[in-house]
Amino acid sequence: MVADGEDVLLGSLDTPPPPPAVNRSFKTLHDVNLSIPCGSLVAIVGSVGSGKSSLLAAILNECYCFSGSVTINAESISYHSQTPWILNASIRENITFGFPLDETKLSKVLKMSALEMDLKSLPAGLDTEIGM
Repeated sequence: MVADGEDVLLGSLDTPPPPPAVNRSFKTLHDVNLSIPCGSLVAIVGSVGSGKSSLLAAILNECYCFSGSVTINAESISYHSQTPWILNASIRENITFGFPLDETKLSKVLKMSALEMDLKSLPAGLDTEIGM
């Protein structure tokens, strides 16, 4: 989180090479120039492996910058990463989370989260066991 009245400026940067166990022949981020005006609401979106987490790590100065610089004009900045987790249960139980089943609400959740097509590809659909 950027303090009121402050901007976040991010110059050109690259992430460090990954550990030897990871086989990547490219740098996740390169030629990045980013300026976020104070008070802006910003969403960082992209496909898996596109560099979203690397960009956030760069903004927080938590990754090596091969060239360029990272400048944050703020007194403080805050970030809380997400750690995905699931129950060892069915998809339905992971969605309802122990609450009584409301078919209308469940249908809306499936549509809003774009899970309908994914569920059609699973033999047991909503009753598919996950997290095992």
